Amino acid sequence: MYKQAWKRMLEAKHSVIVSHVHPDGDTLGSALALYDALTNAGKKVTLYNASKELPLCYDFLPNFAKVKHTLPKEFDLVISCDCSTFDRLKISRGNYDIVNIDHH
Repeated sequence: MYKQAWKRMLEAKHSVIVSHVHPDGDTLGSALALYDALTNAGKKVTLYNASKELPLCYDFLPNFAKVKHTLPKEFDLVISCDCSTFDRLKISRGNYDIVNIDHH
């Protein structure tokens, strides 16, 4: 399963890593670390969170300032970090694949 998920991430043209609304350290930390891994692999990646503001107690984390609050117009993969429902991600179903990474 992990190899299949990683393979899909590497095949994507543009991935959006999504953390849940009212983010905590689990969702932000995993999203930011995955962003680092995928960009280091040369992939096009956007970090997204629907909350208007992120908790500043996490602003020391690398790539924190790169989190966007607007989805890009085109992407082919959503990677959900620490969340298993569309409701908490605040995104709509669309024409994209989903990789869900959740420890719950």
